[in-house]
Amino acid sequence: MYRNILVPIDLADTALAKPAIAAARVMASQSSGGIRLVNVLPLTPVVLAEYVPADFDAHQEILEEAVACGADLIVMTSQRGQRHAVRTYFLGSSTGHVVRYAKCSVLVVRN
Repeated sequence: MYRNILVPIDLADTALAKPAIAAARVMASQSSGGIRLVNVLPLTPVVLAEYVPADFDAHQEILEEAVACGADLIVMTSQRGQRHAVRTYFLGSSTGHVVRYAKCSVLVVRN
C-alpha cells in the first residue's frame, strides 16, 4: 500500500518520535515499503522565536522533502498538550500545515 514513508523527527525530542516511527514500521511492513527519517531544524530568527511556534518554518521543509523523496505517506506525531493556544490558532501547527498541504497521505499519531 505505502512503499515510501517519510517520518519527520526532532532529534532533540526522540520520545516524541517513537510513536510515529512505530506506526511507520507497521505501515511499511504491510507492503514491504521503506521508511525515511528526516530531522528538520527550525531556522526562525532568534528575534522572532518567542512570537511563533518552535516548528513554524519546519513544515515547509517537511513538504519539500516529501516531494523530493517521492513519499506516498508522511507519518507525524501530534504534540497534544504542548500547544500555545493563541499562536497555534493564528499560525497553525506544523502537523496541521502538513496535513493541509501535503500532496500525499498523512497519518497523524497521537502522543
